[in-house]
Amino acid sequence: MDHTGATASHRPQPQPHRQSTVEVVAYRATWPADFASERTVLAAATGGEAVTIEHIGSTAVPGMSSKPTIDILMVFERADDVADHLRALADVGYELRPGAFPDRAGHLFMRKVVEGRRLVHLHVLDADSVEIDDYRRFRDALRADPDLAARYQALKVDLAERFGDDRARYVAEKERWVDAVVGSLRAEGSGADALYDRIGVGYAGQRVSEPTWVSQIGAALGASRSVLNVGAGSGNYEPLGRRVVALEPSSTMLAQRDGRHPAVQGVAEHLPFPDGSFDAALGTFTVHHWTDPARGLAELARVADRQVLVVFEPLVAHGFWLLDYFPEVLTSDVELNAPTPDDVGRHLDVVDVQTMWIPAECRDGVAAAYWRRPEAYLDPVVQRSMSLLALLPESVVARGTAELAADLADGTWLERHGHLLEQDRADYGYRLVIAGS
Repeated sequence: MDHTGATASHRPQPQPHRQSTVEVVAYRATWPADFASERTVLAAATGGEAVTIEHIGSTAVPGMSSKPTIDILMVFERADDVADHLRALADVGYELRPGAFPDRAGHLFMRKVVEGRRLVHLHVLDADSVEIDDYRRFRDALRADPDLAARYQALKVDLAERFGDDRARYVAEKERWVDAVVGSLRAEGSGADALYDRIGVGYAGQRVSEPTWVSQIGAALGASRSVLNVGAGSGNYEPLGRRVVALEPSSTMLAQRDGRHPAVQGVAEHLPFPDGSFDAALGTFTVHHWTDPARGLAELARVADRQVLVVFEPLVAHGFWLLDYFPEVLTSDVELNAPTPDDVGRHLDVVDVQTMWIPAECRDGVAAAYWRRPEAYLDPVVQRSMSLLALLPESVVARGTAELAADLADGTWLERHGHLLEQDRADYGYRLVIAGS
């Protein structure tokens, strides 16, 4: 299986093997959008009954070379559900390949081939499959570790050169390496916390609480006396005067906490608490990092009667000027696939959605915090503290930074966006979602 995901610079860039069985090409910026389009097709074909439909494989990773085939993980609640939808998947062009994974019971592999080219590889599993975590663990670790990603890409380029006409040998050699890495990741726990283990150093200094948001979140928590803060980070939005327990996957982030509240290392998808343990569950700017948002949201509803979340709508829908300098964000997983309020509403009983206005001097260094202070985006410390930029290749960040610096120096930015200096707040899609009772 191709459990992939990473962004790394200085990787060998292959020439396409157009006449060979195995074709490895340089990264294509269209791949995330190709996945998003196919996800819509799959969701419609199966009546929206899939627990999750996720982009996996090398094409899920900005900057990584890959076979030009989109790998998709599709999970159903029960094995019977998988069988029920095979005909519907066949009707939208998917061919079942029996025996593709003979040593993995319950793993159905399908592919979409158009004019002799493999466009999509679809891995269909039921929710109890251990492979689901393996796919995500490897993808997330590679996204967070540029060195690991570079080694994986170099391996694929080399194997394509050596075994381009022998797909079985290419796959076998690659899987030997992948399986070893996945085994190590299993032993360490989840790879999902690797991103903030890498970019989280100094995070607490950049991601401090914004007072207007503290008040808004506090009001949303209502009379809740006990709160579980999921994906807690350094704890900047944990309420005072209530019993709070923090849950955070990253050891780097846990080390930056002030000890005010007890903290547990863990992930949203597997909350280590009994049903109804808290009055409210809080998650601020975290759901888009979860490997399985549907499962994580269900866990929040299991342990708490009320759920309070800060999520965001795509920045492009709100015309954020920073995208002019970093257009690669438009095809990133964060921009295309982050759960919106509507997505949350498919899993929780949402009772209210509120705009999170961003003040001109916003203290919390979120992606749109500096909408009226453009020079801040030139600071490497600021860039590293926001995953939107931290997940881009270094060369892309360097280019966009240079373009912004030039526009600030010659007055171009002021000419285009000077009207923003007259505003005292802005809306770039941040939303407070209140669900439950």
